[in-house]
Amino acid sequence: MKVRVLKNTSDDIYDDIVKQHALIVGKEYRVLEISDSTFRLLNECKEPILFDKNLFEITDPTIPKSWIKQEYEDGEYSITPPEFLTHRYFFEEYFDGNSDVIQQFNNYLISIQGS
Repeated sequence: MKVRVLKNTSDDIYDDIVKQHALIVGKEYRVLEISDSTFRLLNECKEPILFDKNLFEITDPTIPKSWIKQEYEDGEYSITPPEFLTHRYFFEEYFDGNSDVIQQFNNYLISIQGS
């Protein structure tokens, strides 16, 4: 799946979020994870950050067939590559500096290059 950062029309908070988290308006990004209200993508600083879906337009709705959807009792869901399901809190561990998780994430990025 790919998305493009929408141009702000009237919201200063929107501008702050886009600038603070290093996104480029109009640029297309590959989605790394989908939830009911967010997309995770690699920002310009190469960080896998969650962003509100309202910041984007979908340019390619294709979700890889290997991705796994998990549904929760509260109605929330996530759709993610199986590589990110090896640890219960994969991205929390990533940001905590778990070297195994970081290596696994980097290997995933290498595996999707050019696709």
